[in-house]
Amino acid sequence: MAAKITRDILEGYLHCKFKGHLKLTSEQGIKSDYEALLTERRAEIRHAAIDKILARHAGKEMPTNIRLTTSALKQGALFLFDVVLEDDLVSLAYDGLTRVDGPSNLGDFHYIPMLFYEGNHVRKEQKLLLELYGLFLSRLQGRSPDTGIVWHRKVCNITRVRLNTDKREIERLAGDLQNVLRVEGLPKLVLNEHCRVCEFKKRCHAQAVQEDNISLLGGLGEKELTKYSKKGIFTVTQLAYTFRPRRRRKKRHNIIHLRNHSLQAMAIRDKKTYVTGTLELPASSLNVYLDVEGLPDSSLYYLIGVYLCDASTDKYIHFWADSEAEEAIAWQGFLDLIDALGTFTLFHYGSYESRFISSMGKKYGIPSSLREKLDASCINALAKLYAHVYAPVYSNGLKSVATLLGFKWSAEDASGVQSIAWRSEWERTRSQAIKDKLISYNQEDCKALRIVTDNLYSIACNTLASGSRIGSVIQAEDLKREHPYGFGRHEFFFPELALINKCAYFDYQRERIYVRTSRAVKDSVRREKRRRREVRINKTISCPLPHKCELCLSGAVMKHGRISKVVYDMKLFIGGIKRWVVRYTSWRCLCKTCGKSFVPISYQSRSASKYGHTLLAWSIYRNIELRQSHGAITHELTEVFGYEFSFDIAARLKATASRYYDSTYANLVQRLRNGNLIHADETKVSIKGFEGYVWAFTNLQEVIYIYSETRDGNTPCEALVGFSGVLVSDFYAAYDAINCIQQKCLIHLIRDMNDDLFKNPFDEEVKTLARDFTTTLTPIIDTIDRHGLQKYHLNKHRVPAQRFLEMVSTRVFTSPLAKSYQRRFNKNREKLFVFLEHDGVPWNNNNAEHAIKRFAFLRKVIGGSSTAKGIKEYLVLLSVCETLRLKGLSVLGFLISGAVDIDTFAVTCKT
Repeated sequence: MAAKITRDILEGYLHCKFKGHLKLTSEQGIKSDYEALLTERRAEIRHAAIDKILARHAGKEMPTNIRLTTSALKQGALFLFDVVLEDDLVSLAYDGLTRVDGPSNLGDFHYIPMLFYEGNHVRKEQKLLLELYGLFLSRLQGRSPDTGIVWHRKVCNITRVRLNTDKREIERLAGDLQNVLRVEGLPKLVLNEHCRVCEFKKRCHAQAVQEDNISLLGGLGEKELTKYSKKGIFTVTQLAYTFRPRRRRKKRHNIIHLRNHSLQAMAIRDKKTYVTGTLELPASSLNVYLDVEGLPDSSLYYLIGVYLCDASTDKYIHFWADSEAEEAIAWQGFLDLIDALGTFTLFHYGSYESRFISSMGKKYGIPSSLREKLDASCINALAKLYAHVYAPVYSNGLKSVATLLGFKWSAEDASGVQSIAWRSEWERTRSQAIKDKLISYNQEDCKALRIVTDNLYSIACNTLASGSRIGSVIQAEDLKREHPYGFGRHEFFFPELALINKCAYFDYQRERIYVRTSRAVKDSVRREKRRRREVRINKTISCPLPHKCELCLSGAVMKHGRISKVVYDMKLFIGGIKRWVVRYTSWRCLCKTCGKSFVPISYQSRSASKYGHTLLAWSIYRNIELRQSHGAITHELTEVFGYEFSFDIAARLKATASRYYDSTYANLVQRLRNGNLIHADETKVSIKGFEGYVWAFTNLQEVIYIYSETRDGNTPCEALVGFSGVLVSDFYAAYDAINCIQQKCLIHLIRDMNDDLFKNPFDEEVKTLARDFTTTLTPIIDTIDRHGLQKYHLNKHRVPAQRFLEMVSTRVFTSPLAKSYQRRFNKNREKLFVFLEHDGVPWNNNNAEHAIKRFAFLRKVIGGSSTAKGIKEYLVLLSVCETLRLKGLSVLGFLISGAVDIDTFAVTCKT
């Protein structure tokens, strides 16, 4: 006969499916002192809560230790304690039930479940436990309870928890529980946060190490584990082989360092330490190491440990608090110690000590000067380790890292949760031995922090001793980056082989070998290095001299040396274009009255640039509109027009044109902000190994492109400041920060749904949801095809659309994919059918996608060799050219005309 599900099994399952199955098979673990403490506290809270209830409702009948049946509930007792529900599947012990008003099969009342919980905060596990209790209770009383009650904390706080009354959802959870717990064999082992307090901790960890389980890596959440499992990655070794070195990036400010789990796995596999980025630590004559012990249930910090280390000092100081009354004394002692120190650096491990300083400062106060001193000196060693160092350990906890470095704690079971159990035992016994154990544990934590910090200094200074326990230290950026197509230079065992290989390169052999053996090659190389050709002057223009001095307006002006300048340009005529070179000549002038020398304004204005405006317009047209590279443009200027310009001529002309059309770009930005509709989209761009982003904002007439280094919401918010129309965008959350009416692109939603249907063809819930969405959208699209985007004709579809959204919101889904779409519809329900309420608002974001596509074409020409400044110049010019295309105007005509206002140019074209 199969074992019944008890509360112990149920709680284990809610924390970990693997633990629930172990409990079901009656496997016994080794309970820690902390678990025993939690059990003891639950009993204390139970007795205290029952005493409160009895005192409040003296004389009321409150049965205990009875079997839970419908007849027992019909007795109508105000409270029931320690009742047991028995059937073929479960044997659940309820902490208690309380009667509340409301009709049920019992009469005009029903019962809601109660829990006695030892923790401070009610978590998801307690809510699920109450919902399952409510499910079994509803089968007896004919009504699901709306709420549950949790008694928790030492002072017996009461928290009312709103329960999910949809029986289908809760019954599905109960069904999953039965299937998981009844299945033959153990479920998949996945380590999680509960493992640190679990009785099966050592057993599961040993099994995980044997399996090389990927969940051994600290920081991997459920989503990441699911993602890796879908890729067939289940072990740490498998994950290690997915690491790919990246290009070394230039130093950038405000970089968010994300943990690279594949690099961590490779460090474990290779037993080496990898370093990313630049590890910087402040140099200080005195280092202070801080470790604080506290109690989470009472917010009491009872032990502050400080370890002082410099050239002559190696001293541990602690401040102990017997109770909350002495906490302020310990805090003041710590402040006095810090205030007496000169210049120092204070190290701590993790955010616990930062929260300690913040909360104690708010609770007892701290002088502003001392607070500034602490803020300036505090260094979180864990943050430095997390951002830059990948040691061969599964977790970045202080115990793991310090143990790797050879440090050992005197107590074998030393840990943060164990210290809570020790403190509880001390409060009960006031044993000096327990107090000494806590102080010793705190001192050892400080010493361990010192060892970790010293190694960080060694890594930062590249002075790690050979034979270190952390293995050889390697800069991750120095790892060989393999080209995706196998290109790159070979590494040779012998230097002589490298020299031989070098002599086989094409350029080397052509310029050093073949020129000596082939007359044809020699002539071709000589032609490639020919002298620059002189270009013929097509026209010479003599600029007139001024009659008066431009400075003092005196008429005594005389010639003072001849000047001239050649302007390289092009001349456009019907049927073609040709090279056009103009020489401007004039005289430098000297004023006899004021003695100042000056150049005539007529000469300055005509010869301000070495390159004419038509040449600039032609280069921009070829680069932006026809998407020719700078190299191709330079080559064409040489081969077709005979110009011998430097290789960067096209880039310099682009920069000049960008400055010239800055006012045009600013006018486009303002017109978009003043409009009633904007489409928005963004895409990635690579700049010398960095990832940047290009945003496109457009209506039906104007387009602007904006570059940003990040993809956060600041860029669209700044670009659209003052916009009060309708924004059409995809589902990227950054657009939600813009304060305006929004329409989400339904095409994006349809594409995602269609892809998921092909990937999950047997998910009936998703198929039903997609079919209902299609049924709702089809008549809307038919109306748009007939009458356009007019509110008058689309208004009739608002009720069916709202009916569909209500249906999605209230339906209970069991498929994870269907649930994700339900959350997506609920989150964006006010932004999916906005186009039904406005004139001219489309239901898709194709205009922005088209604008992004135009940049994507140009991106292929740019490649990854441009700079941030160069990209911004490209985007100004692309904004102008793309706006001209949307307005049906000639891009080349506008560029050659010299105009900067597009609307004025459009009027000129009409006339």
